[in-house]
Amino acid sequence: MVGYFKKFNIALILLGAAAGFLAAYFGGKGIFSMIAYPIIGGAAGRFLCGLYANKQVGKWNDILFRNGEPRKFIAVFGPVAEATSPNTLDRSDSYNKLAYAYEALGDFDKAWELLTSLTPKSEKDGLVTTASNKVRLLLLREKISEAEAMLNELRDAVAVVSAKNQKLGYSGKHYIRLYEIWLNILKEEDADLEFIEEEIRLSDNPVRNSELKLLLAKAWEDRGEDELAEELRLEAMSVGMGLWAENKARQQLTKE
Repeated sequence: MVGYFKKFNIALILLGAAAGFLAAYFGGKGIFSMIAYPIIGGAAGRFLCGLYANKQVGKWNDILFRNGEPRKFIAVFGPVAEATSPNTLDRSDSYNKLAYAYEALGDFDKAWELLTSLTPKSEKDGLVTTASNKVRLLLLREKISEAEAMLNELRDAVAVVSAKNQKLGYSGKHYIRLYEIWLNILKEEDADLEFIEEEIRLSDNPVRNSELKLLLAKAWEDRGEDELAEELRLEAMSVGMGLWAENKARQQLTKE
């Protein structure tokens, strides 16, 4: 995350190093201190930048994932993402978030363009995250065969990272399960709807919840539960942020 603030990070490192040098020079601490103090000062500057970066990135994430404001997120975070270096985790992380924001607004083409511009080869550059987001985007577009093929790529990616990162591996397997159920619903096959309901209960992400409620509405409608489907669509369109899922729910309710 410090990579989002490269210039600020460099400035703080140089400022810390200069402060350390001056402290050693005027303090009469000797040659060793004049070498050690700038190093310590530079490290302190980087540490402070890290604290700032964590706080700032948290604020950006809240705009999208907690407040459900993709337009605001794109306006604020877009320039930051474009300033990241290609083929880095910062680029992968930022483009995946931007793609999610465009997805939330229904600009699936732009979201896909961002995701396919990435060429991750390990989780150091977002292998699992990118594959997962591609699967979800294909599912939203109801491209079943392509989603199934991409899901296989996600399985391979999770297998690669699981040996080194059990937490990430567990998260990846969780998303695989979600997407398998999603596919079953699209194909009107038996699906574990309790899993989707639990996903909604445990999430405070308006974008995610509105999309999953729309999916769940389809599943219940296919089972003849029209009233429950209508209730879920009304909930999906209640976010008030102009999300794709809101507009889709409104269209479906108008047709009924």
